[in-house]
Amino acid sequence: MEHGGGALPSGRLPGAGDPESRRLHLQCLRSRLALGTDPEALLHREEAMMEGLGACHWRWSEESREVRRLGLEAPALLFVQGEPRSRGPMVAVVGTRRPDLYGLILARTLARVLSGAGVRVISGGALGVDAEAHRGALEGPGGTTVVLAGGLTRPHPPSNRSLFQEVLRHPAGALVSEAPMAAPPVPSSFPRRNRLIAAMADAVVVVQAGVPSGALQTAEWARRLGVDVYAVPGDVWYERSEGCHALLRGGARPLTTPGDLARTPGLEDLRRLRWPGGGRRPSLLPPAWGDPVPGDPVPEVPVEQQNVLDALEEGPRDPDALGARTGLSPSLLMSALSMLEIQGRVARLPGGLWVRT
Repeated sequence: MEHGGGALPSGRLPGAGDPESRRLHLQCLRSRLALGTDPEALLHREEAMMEGLGACHWRWSEESREVRRLGLEAPALLFVQGEPRSRGPMVAVVGTRRPDLYGLILARTLARVLSGAGVRVISGGALGVDAEAHRGALEGPGGTTVVLAGGLTRPHPPSNRSLFQEVLRHPAGALVSEAPMAAPPVPSSFPRRNRLIAAMADAVVVVQAGVPSGALQTAEWARRLGVDVYAVPGDVWYERSEGCHALLRGGARPLTTPGDLARTPGLEDLRRLRWPGGGRRPSLLPPAWGDPVPGDPVPEVPVEQQNVLDALEEGPRDPDALGARTGLSPSLLMSALSMLEIQGRVARLPGGLWVRT
């Protein structure tokens, strides 16, 4: 298996006016337009959006690995911000939008270790496992690619916009979508997004997943396309481990250390990778089920999370206000909020506000 270095080799620069890319863009718009809409006028607006965002058209060549895998399911055109070309392997790290604390830590640590080894991490930009995988990958040179379900001007979820901006600031970060620039994400676009994640990867790792779930859809696409699937074993009493255990029963490879990925052709150089600190479970992590045993010590709250809790004492705040009050970077802030939400200490309100529970 050849790895995904240069996985998008036939890109077009923004504003290049490539006739074939414009024709495909127009074709893409026409397939989605309501009756009475002028596609030519919309194309001009979309091109202005592309110029404003520094986005460009990309087309996979007929000889590319992705087109060979997807066949008729391959998109004719992609829209890209950032640097999509990878100099090394590409590994997808996916999972539930509502993991426990263990899942969040594992996703971020795995992605950080892989990125540190020059591997680009791919995921779908969703809350939970996806977001933590992107954040971990930003801590290394391998970087990360976010594959969006909607257009580049409608990234989903909106609460991850600051994360997406951090991805674009990384020299090996990119946002990729097959949807036109202003297309909103719709339910049918998420399974289609998942097929692209699988097609671009050398291997797919599912960290935690319920049944059913989008992560299992990505794993199923990988299976169809001949891409190795790995699943992280989990707590047998935790419902969001059910998907991983189903994958393992179905023949997926267990991932208990990053070096397990070396079993995939093209990833042999990862053989020596290990979890930082020996891969031991951090002490005092709450269980994923039930109540703590009476008499157990109460876990200390990390400084970042305590700062967020203190800032919310005065009432609901949005991420911008929390960032100004706590001094945390957008990445650290969203990580703290995610972990506090999993622990039931904070809740998200309509309109993007956060409140202490």
